Amino acid sequence: MIRDNFRIGVSLVLGGPSTDYSTYWTESALAAPSTADGRATYTFTRAMPADAKGSYSNFMEGYRTVTISSFGNLPVTVRDPGKNFVKTFPVDNSPIVPRRAVVSLAKYNNGHFNLSLHAGNRNQIEACVICHNPVTSDAVRRPAAMAPNESIHFGTIMHRIHAGNKQIRDFIIFGFGGSVNNFNAVGFPNELTDCAACHINGSERLPLAETNSDVQDPCGLVRRQIRRPLFAAAATFLHKQLPTSSTKPPHWVRTARCVTAQ
Repeated sequence: MIRDNFRIGVSLVLGGPSTDYSTYWTESALAAPSTADGRATYTFTRAMPADAKGSYSNFMEGYRTVTISSFGNLPVTVRDPGKNFVKTFPVDNSPIVPRRAVVSLAKYNNGHFNLSLHAGNRNQIEACVICHNPVTSDAVRRPAAMAPNESIHFGTIMHRIHAGNKQIRDFIIFGFGGSVNNFNAVGFPNELTDCAACHINGSERLPLAETNSDVQDPCGLVRRQIRRPLFAAAATFLHKQLPTSSTKPPHWVRTARCVTAQ
């Protein structure tokens, strides 16, 4: 339900599956009719994919404009976005599978104070990963002359943005309105090997969950996220986790070998 005072701009986003998002869509809810108490209910017009199964998630983004005044200053009108609330639900008869917890917004905000993007409309990691999933890139906004496209997968861009000043090639994302976002000068205030600065529950450690799409192409994950001179730290980190003996190395050992082969 949507309160009227947040209906200056309000959209709903739906995507799935929650194990590793690969599809999503957005619909504006501004035209949803209101009841007498100032609330509205919206039904998505796009049907669920015919092959949808497991759990999907949706969230609402919206804002209102607020005029702020103070002593001796002219009034200023600002955007006041609402918090993204993410709801996960089953599309079949299977149990709900919440999105795995990988990083903590509270940890992020140790360095960002109040992390939010897209004019403040996107402000919860659980919402960000629905759109910034492993199959997305800036292809629809990148000029053909500026190929190749860059992944906008949440994990990929977070690692690359925070290592922008350590990479040997440009890291530029083309965004909304033709914006050109160059992250070459961005750095990380800690050591790049300090994974716990953002990660929780040991989520940075291998092996990855079998439901994670990056397991299907572990070398691709490494190629997307690791660029020299980050190579040495990544290789050292992975080798520390190799078993001392194994007759048949699991996929995560092969992943480490991919790193060392770069």
